[in-house]
Amino acid sequence: MPTGLGALTAEVIDREVGEWTRFKNRRQVGGYIGLIPGEDSSGEGRKQGSISKHGNPRVRHLLVEAVWRLLQFQPDYRPIKRLRPMLQEARLRGQSARRRKLIVAIARQFAVDWWRLRTGRVKPAELGLQMSWPSAAALKARNPALRSAVQEDVAA
Repeated sequence: MPTGLGALTAEVIDREVGEWTRFKNRRQVGGYIGLIPGEDSSGEGRKQGSISKHGNPRVRHLLVEAVWRLLQFQPDYRPIKRLRPMLQEARLRGQSARRRKLIVAIARQFAVDWWRLRTGRVKPAELGLQMSWPSAAALKARNPALRSAVQEDVAA
């Protein structure tokens, strides 16, 4: 699990999405979550607007919150590394709307990268993600058989 993501966040995202293998490409991932731009096209004119929000709002919200944490804990993650200068410039100029748009862009890329990780298409190091082991509390929550082992370690 990427450092800073949190076991609960990762678990809720995985349970909300279900089978990651059902998506054939990154456009389907973005569409399911609702982090793709809305479009108003007519003839030769093409206008892209804000995110469509057609998708799972829980996952969308969790991904955006996760990116705020990843900004602190994953400085080498490729999308963060690429957009960090723009994020810092927006912060210095007081452009909070621009900063939030950049965070949503990173959240979309993180959703695609999480899909790629979960389906075994890429390794975390290729994305610049540092991985960490789940905490004892997370292991305890996942596996009831570990509860007694964790309690014995705490008592000792």
